Amino acid sequence: GASCCAVIYESNSDKYLVYNPSESTTRIAPCSTCKIYSALNALEQGVITPDDNMVRWDNISRELPEWNHNQNLESAMKNSANWYFQYLDECSGAQELEEFYRRIGYGNGYIGNNITYYWNGSKLKISPLEQVELLKKLYENGFGFQQENIDTVKSAIFISEYDGNKLYGKTG
Repeated sequence: GASCCAVIYESNSDKYLVYNPSESTTRIAPCSTCKIYSALNALEQGVITPDDNMVRWDNISRELPEWNHNQNLESAMKNSANWYFQYLDECSGAQELEEFYRRIGYGNGYIGNNITYYWNGSKLKISPLEQVELLKKLYENGFGFQQENIDTVKSAIFISEYDGNKLYGKTG
């Protein structure tokens, strides 16, 4: 079967808890977790803005019914609507997107020739530990990006709040 690991970072104590450490540094395809940074790149490039991020559905019927309508960043993230993020990436262009991933230290930063499915196959790879490091940078805006763009992405991946604690996440 597939091996697994867990990486938990506790910001107050600046400590990590890692289950199966040998797997935590193994780079694998990010799948849909990559959409967090696809969105951030699109915001930074002005492809979408915090106030204007709706993309019209192209009327192509796709495998999931929740994908088959107009999407804004929040609904696209929640529904993990591939076509929305593929559109953002195509508008940015492969070279700019790859430069962005390399600039933020996203795994191997390699997209290859297929901008449509680079995140779901054999090209772009990132380890669980690198994922947590990037989420830490996103949370703190360690990238030095426009705070409004960071806040927009954080809002799009917000799941719930309980007793003053907020939970953010993205299926992958």
